Parts: sequence; C-alpha cells; structure tokens
Amino acid sequence: MLAITEVKISGTPNGKFLGYARVVLGNAIVLKNMKIIRHREAGHPPMVMMPSVKLANGSDEEVYHPIHSGFRELLVAAVLAEASRRELR
Repeated sequence: MLAITEVKISGTPNGKFLGYARVVLGNAIVLKNMKIIRHREAGHPPMVMMPSVKLANGSDEEVYHPIHSGFRELLVAAVLAEASRRELR
C-alpha cells in the first residue's frame, strides 16, 4: 500500500463547504478534488467526499475511491488532520 506523503487543503470555506483536499500517495500519484463538508448534524466531524460524476441515468459515480475501509479511514483521518491544522471546522 502506498503511504500518504502529502496533504494540502485549498478553497475558502462557505456555508457547509469547508475546502478541497489534494493528497499525494507515495510521491507517485495525486488524488485531487476531494470535498470537505460540514456534517449536517452538530457535534460530528466534517465529511470527506470523493469526487463524482453524474451519469446519463442521473445517478452519481465516484471518480475514484479507496477499495479497503482501512485505507479510507486513514485517508479521511489525514485530510481532517490537515483541515484541523488550518482550522476548517
């Protein structure tokens, strides 16, 4: 498994939108445009949404996503830790 070698947050918080995450894996591949949004229920941490596209049938499909739940948890934790450092709450 590739290690997370860099996390950057960009964008200006606006309403429930808190920013975009850019994550580099193993200094080899970049994952961009993950959206960080405020959870609709108070007291919950922000959510990290994978980029998606709208299909012809009207449904949404993620452009990319972690295959294993353990890596998803690692990815989300890294993004939220960087967002916390930038005080995007």
